[in-house]
Amino acid sequence: MKRYIVLLTALVISHFAMAQDFKPMEHNGLLYQELVFCNDVKGKIPLVIYLHGRHASGNDNQKQLSQAGVQEIDKYLRKNAIPAYFLVPQCPEDYEWDGRNGNSGYTDKVVDLITFYLKTKDIDMNRIYICGASMGACGTWKILKDNPKLFAAALIASGQAQHEKPSDYTDTPLYVTVGSEERSYNALKWLTTEIRKAGGNVTSASFKRYRRENNPEIAIRFSTLEYKKQEDMINVPLYLACRISKIIGESGS
Repeated sequence: MKRYIVLLTALVISHFAMAQDFKPMEHNGLLYQELVFCNDVKGKIPLVIYLHGRHASGNDNQKQLSQAGVQEIDKYLRKNAIPAYFLVPQCPEDYEWDGRNGNSGYTDKVVDLITFYLKTKDIDMNRIYICGASMGACGTWKILKDNPKLFAAALIASGQAQHEKPSDYTDTPLYVTVGSEERSYNALKWLTTEIRKAGGNVTSASFKRYRRENNPEIAIRFSTLEYKKQEDMINVPLYLACRISKIIGESGS
């Protein structure tokens, strides 16, 4: 029995050794957190980037790790022992990712960071993924427009594109979700519909937010064609986890 306990302990230690903790980093003025999974694996591995929403902006290089999407991607990669570089940059408080309020924006710095990893790490060029929520989703749209051939897939949650030319977004498989009562709902519904008409690959969903005993819950409506037919009650982190498995799992197989 003791032998089995020792063996089990060794297996657990071995599993968690494959993934480090987040490591604070900086590249050309961009603060970011790096998480390396299965860094002992030989060969090229995927690169995953997550752009946070407005409330995680700052210069502490910590707040962005509190985002539900970051936590779910972390859990998904660990649980499935998927080798990957996972990068979570932080946007300064006085900026937006896409620069829509007149500042220069920070998406160029994100692309520069990606380029740096492509040059210095063994990254699989066919498995680069970007995810963004709220302000981070706005930044994701801009990066997709400016780099149409770079990503294997993108997950966009509740953020409107500043540039709404549907044909600019047909090169990347998209997973788009937005709250049905958000200001960006109609614009995103129109854009995802037009991207499909232009030949793009879009999976879309809307969610309806409500509160029960001060705990927000979300109704997700899944559909590959229209925003309709509520199928399940699910919260945003679980939705993100579901989409992450689609993005990283299926597109890399």
